[in-house]
Amino acid sequence: IVSILFFIQDTKFSRRFVVAPFICSFGFLVSMAILGTLKIGPLADTLYKTSVRQRGYYWDAAIEMIRSHPILGVGLDSYGDWYYRFRSTEAALNTPNTSSNTAHNVFLDLGASGGVPLLLIYIILALMTIHSSVKYLRRSQGNNWSYNALIASWIGYLAQSVISINQLGLAIWGWIAMGAIIGIEFKSRGEILNSDHAGGKTIYKNRPLKVYSKDKSSVTSVTSVTIGLIIGSVITFPYFAADSNFRSALDSKSASAIINAATRSPTVSARNIQAAQILAANNLLYEAKELTERVIEDNPKYFNAWEMLVHLVPETSPDYSVIIENYNKLNPGRPFK
Repeated sequence: IVSILFFIQDTKFSRRFVVAPFICSFGFLVSMAILGTLKIGPLADTLYKTSVRQRGYYWDAAIEMIRSHPILGVGLDSYGDWYYRFRSTEAALNTPNTSSNTAHNVFLDLGASGGVPLLLIYIILALMTIHSSVKYLRRSQGNNWSYNALIASWIGYLAQSVISINQLGLAIWGWIAMGAIIGIEFKSRGEILNSDHAGGKTIYKNRPLKVYSKDKSSVTSVTSVTIGLIIGSVITFPYFAADSNFRSALDSKSASAIINAATRSPTVSARNIQAAQILAANNLLYEAKELTERVIEDNPKYFNAWEMLVHLVPETSPDYSVIIENYNKLNPGRPFK
């Protein structure tokens, strides 16, 4: 759609008589589609799905997290730990056992995880991207189809990010496109910025630019990229190695290998609980309970761990009432009875 819009606005006639009706028609169709997904309007029966209702539950929980923790949020990558506590009563009744580790909306996910400051930073970056693209398109002569395709790709990512998770593969290209749009516009400043009008025509003039050494610029770029790759590898490799080791342990079907892999640093709560579930399913209840307690010690707000303990600890245990208390505190909409 964005590419079509770039194409039809290429002539003066189209800009005057075609673009406005096209935008209005497209806006009307999008509005009807959005209302339909919200179970409003003539398209409601066609577009409204249970999955859309569940997204609404995730969004409501994220908004409540932002209201409760506006400055710092609930913690990066901690949405899933807090979902049951902040979900609505309707969500608890309709989908009591359904959870998520993301708000299914990148804006709300950032706001819930990092608070309003992080949300504002992301919004500012998005506005900067839009501003840069408009400035570049106004200065450029004719259509730059490569740049138009870049804008269309980023808008597609942005639209997807409003209704879906921050999927790693898409997020990478979304951020690359955002940086490229801003960078290309910044680099182009002065190339076609100033203009004179003569005989009804616009004559573009180059503004003097600072001259930089290509060799120096190339060395700086390569050095920056290399340092970035090294730092990124150092940070991410331990997690990759731990996941790979856990996968190998699962294939081995050895209880000791699974326990060793699950407790290998850096530990991940979800991975440890998965290991505890496997151990419990094979009647290794003591080992499962010990592993679950380790998770709670590291992450006491992790609901799945308390839920696991409910089934591992007998009701006669003196710790059982404490477990139920914490379970209900993290899941007030659907307390354990």
